[in-house]
Amino acid sequence: MVNDPASGRVDGSVYPENLQHAKQELLTLLADAKGRFFDQTVAERLDFWRLSTASALAETLKAKKTASVIELAQELLRELVQSGANDFGVAQPSRDRAAQLMAQGWGGVAAATLLVPAWQTTSNPSLRDAPLWLTPLLAQYYFCAPTTVTSARQADSYARVHLAALQDLVAMAKANRASPAVKSAVEHYVQNEVPPVLNLAPAFAGPVRSARGRLVAALDRAAPQLEIPATARTDRPLRVGLVARSLDTTRNVLSLLAFVERLPRSRFEVVICVRETSDSAVERQLLGRGAASVTLTGDAEEMAQLLRDASLDVAVLVPGERWIDDPIIALSLRRFAPLQIIHDGTGSPTDLAQIDVFIAGPGATSAGAAKSADRPALPNRTGPIARNELRPAAVPPPWTREMLGIPDGGFVFGAFVELPAIALETVEMWTAVLKASGDSRLVVISRAACELGRFCAQLSAWMTAQGINPARVGVFTDVEFATHDERVSALGAISTLLDSSATSNPEMVLAAIAAGCPVVAWAEPASGGAALLRDAGFADLIGQNAGEVAAIAVRTDSDRTWRQSVVQRLADTAPQVLARFDSFATSERFAEVVEQAFDERLASPRDFRAGPALRTVATADVAVARDEAGMFLQIGAPADAERVLRLVLARDETTATDRKLLATALSRQGAHGDAADLLVSVVELAPADPSNWFDLGLAARQAGRPALAVQAFQTGVRIEPRRTESWKILAELADELGNEELRREIAAVLQQIEPVGAIDGFPETLRAATGF
Repeated sequence: MVNDPASGRVDGSVYPENLQHAKQELLTLLADAKGRFFDQTVAERLDFWRLSTASALAETLKAKKTASVIELAQELLRELVQSGANDFGVAQPSRDRAAQLMAQGWGGVAAATLLVPAWQTTSNPSLRDAPLWLTPLLAQYYFCAPTTVTSARQADSYARVHLAALQDLVAMAKANRASPAVKSAVEHYVQNEVPPVLNLAPAFAGPVRSARGRLVAALDRAAPQLEIPATARTDRPLRVGLVARSLDTTRNVLSLLAFVERLPRSRFEVVICVRETSDSAVERQLLGRGAASVTLTGDAEEMAQLLRDASLDVAVLVPGERWIDDPIIALSLRRFAPLQIIHDGTGSPTDLAQIDVFIAGPGATSAGAAKSADRPALPNRTGPIARNELRPAAVPPPWTREMLGIPDGGFVFGAFVELPAIALETVEMWTAVLKASGDSRLVVISRAACELGRFCAQLSAWMTAQGINPARVGVFTDVEFATHDERVSALGAISTLLDSSATSNPEMVLAAIAAGCPVVAWAEPASGGAALLRDAGFADLIGQNAGEVAAIAVRTDSDRTWRQSVVQRLADTAPQVLARFDSFATSERFAEVVEQAFDERLASPRDFRAGPALRTVATADVAVARDEAGMFLQIGAPADAERVLRLVLARDETTATDRKLLATALSRQGAHGDAADLLVSVVELAPADPSNWFDLGLAARQAGRPALAVQAFQTGVRIEPRRTESWKILAELADELGNEELRREIAAVLQQIEPVGAIDGFPETLRAATGF
């Protein structure tokens, strides 16, 4: 007997009433498909299964609605989603049949969940209108996101469904957060709270995040909050608490480190407030710089009281990726400091009532923030993209062609992107690049967030269909680069970086500039990478669409003269770009945001909330400030000079002279390590000035970093060979390090430069070793 899905009549011998055979058939079908749902035969077989099973489910529910039937429907839907089958759209007959079923009532709606992926439907019933028996299945249907993007505008389509269901859930939670319907819907929402595909829909980022904040607030039991009294910061440092689950080396924590590790101690006192001590490099670095520590225990109310007892002036909260049941988000609903800030990489408003300011991440904008409970503060033009100054114990070796299994020679395009964020437009761009660039290779490096085999099968099939040998493409997963040095190292085997996703990684673009690796970016609305390139003067490396990006990328291979000019421009520009985003500059910009916000909120919490968005850096006469700083240094007031020079640095990050003066002020206060770090950027900005290398050598020696000191003095004497003072200090360093060969070389040079004076002040051990 032949099934007739369109009529709703199904052969009972094929699909028993309990639908168990349908489940077994689906499992067999998925096993046979092996993720190849783009194959026409597999797609037709799956569409037939959908039509038949949906009709059978509708008939079953029409006769009787039982929990077991809904549970089975949930199992079937789960298999479709996890296998990747729901990443692909269905044929028009299936969409038409879904519309017919939905018109038949809630039983038909339940059946349609197996027929068409939620992102492909044109009209979805409201989650809050659904009967209790259907809520679990419908919430699962709406919140199950595609694991990979397979068609144009798919991300926006899913985001629209996700947002509508989330807004329904917020309304349900506000009405009765303890209801069974809310509990079951929240359970399914938690499983898909932050699907990566949402990153591909930047227009929905703000509304989704605001709705998420309102849901957290609706589910929480926070009592009415009172303002925390504050005192003026006159002649005292602000006490800033960094509130996080732990300070492990995640991207958000590293970004926060760049804001706070160089906060001037005369103006700020840093307190680490964590639930779990991690002994991470970040935590050790902050503790080493004098940060205090508070361990948070208990529930949200108990943690809030511990923070009130810590007498914080400012709290900077670092939430995790997921907000439901996140203790830090639970804290954000309570008032425990006069000024409360949230920091993460989205730059979207939170709608968490107790958050006063958000510090945005790379590529963020303040669009839509006026409607949020919290106010935006953007510490620089493209968001706080900071070169991480953290130095890990062991920097990984440079990536090589051999490590990636790529033959030496030839041209290699690289893409660092999360697999679910790879849209169809991105694959089309890659295809165009590979077609037009001979035997070039493509390396895709990602943190795997979906099944690697499925993604590779789809990518291989696409490349084959376009006449490209899939062997020219390599995919590497479970890779994450936490620090700037690691990102620069990862570019060692790449000829050109393709920053070709809406989830652009500005830190990787910054690393490419530092490594002298040409990078081509896609000018998506939320592309921090494109914003960084444009700001650095590389608008010619930005494409407005897939075709333009591909053409620019191919040119980096085919036009070697132009490529060399790009590489030279990168080398010339890198010191200024890196200085603009190093932790000295970002910490001072962050300091001004915090101080301005604290003063405004102290003056009037009501006016602060109603006022305009914060301006990051006020205008000032930089020339007058420089003169003032020089005067403070002359009269022996280095702390005052530091205060003024930090303000100058926030306005003009790339001036070597100002950085050198600030290093002098720091060194005179005994902060030799900070002075040495700052002078590293000075020699990068002005490498031809031997006095800069001399000052770096002195600061490094005083900071107990002899290897850096030797390197600095050696570079300085190559520029200015007859600087006797440098040679003498080098001799002392060689003696301290026990480097006899270097001792002899220095003594010989000094004997030529200054035969008599060379002996004066020479270490006795060096005299004996050289025979003088």
